[in-house]
Amino acid sequence: MKKFDYVVAFYLQDRRSSHYKKGTKDNPFVLVERHLHFLYNNKIPNLNKIYFVFNVNNLNKFDKTVITDITNQYSLNVNLIFRENKGLSYGAWNHALKYIIKNNPLSEYAFLCEDDYIPTTPEFSLPFLQQFENNQKVGYVAELIAKLGDKKHAAISNGFISYEVSKILYNKHKQIFDIMDLTPEEKPIYHIGVNNQLQFLNFIEENKYQILDISKTHCLPFFELRIESIEFYGNTKGPIIIEPILSSIILTPLTKNDLPFLLEVRNDPSTRKFLGNDSVFSLKECEKWFKNLKAEWFIIKDLGTKVGYMRTTPDGEVGLDIHPDHRRKGYARKAYNEYLKYKQFATLWVFEDNFAKNLYIELGFKPTGNTGKIRGRDYTQMFYYNPDFIKTHGEIE
Repeated sequence: MKKFDYVVAFYLQDRRSSHYKKGTKDNPFVLVERHLHFLYNNKIPNLNKIYFVFNVNNLNKFDKTVITDITNQYSLNVNLIFRENKGLSYGAWNHALKYIIKNNPLSEYAFLCEDDYIPTTPEFSLPFLQQFENNQKVGYVAELIAKLGDKKHAAISNGFISYEVSKILYNKHKQIFDIMDLTPEEKPIYHIGVNNQLQFLNFIEENKYQILDISKTHCLPFFELRIESIEFYGNTKGPIIIEPILSSIILTPLTKNDLPFLLEVRNDPSTRKFLGNDSVFSLKECEKWFKNLKAEWFIIKDLGTKVGYMRTTPDGEVGLDIHPDHRRKGYARKAYNEYLKYKQFATLWVFEDNFAKNLYIELGFKPTGNTGKIRGRDYTQMFYYNPDFIKTHGEIE
């Protein structure tokens, strides 16, 4: 497999999303550190060079030593590029690619990533690079490609570009991407973002190179700014290899690769004690169950660490189990809050002797009056209703 460079576009100032306003308040460099942590702790196949490109307001006044000091804490050779805040991530990528081309890259491809997304596995490059190997005249492989009329664009833009194609485009257009390389003062940031997302691959298509994606094989989480929630695209039962960096808790769809972890949590005696069905299941049985699963189940992650899973049914029943090593740290409350804020209602069943019932009451669940007995213990149904759901989400299709 050919080599690639890791190119991330960073923006350190005020963000549009309330998630990032809050998350970067105490540490504006948290996204930089997340990428450094990933790169430092993983042996990434075929990775050559690392480039961090910073869009900066008032470049002449920016203290670059802060970033230098942070990157120097890791034994990584990170190339730092600073530029005026123009053209958003697309402008930063375009700037970096031109810089790399002029300095004769030793890699064949560049991975272009927005700072608020991060790979989940060291092997994240493989499905992208496989598209270049399997198809002729490929210029760009994004996470997700969509169509607007008869024209394609990168709906989720993170992806890989060919340096060979980049050189051809630069020689012809003096640019790699067709973008508005403007500051927010010159053009409203919304218009820059929409234009660049829809248009930045124009030169690639006009020169008869393909733009492809990995949507048939992979689940693609996307942070939707309009509702500040994660939406999932592509193959929702496929592996997730790139995910948004949001709060400390992320819910991602359960995949086949997650089943050993699920069983580690579920088969633990301390978990089974509070389940309606306290049977122990084998991996083979679990894989058969997963193959026929129709409901949404999620893995609960604290950023990159799996801490539990959430189970749901098509009729609105919900429940979760936290790994014994991660209990009593507030993960259950955070996961329920993350899930319930975008639901109109939910139900659950709980044993009366389960201390978690107090949490459910605090979250807003109320007993329905339906009760039963399982293994001689009282079992109660509870109901949650979100009165603000219609007011807040009524216009969402």
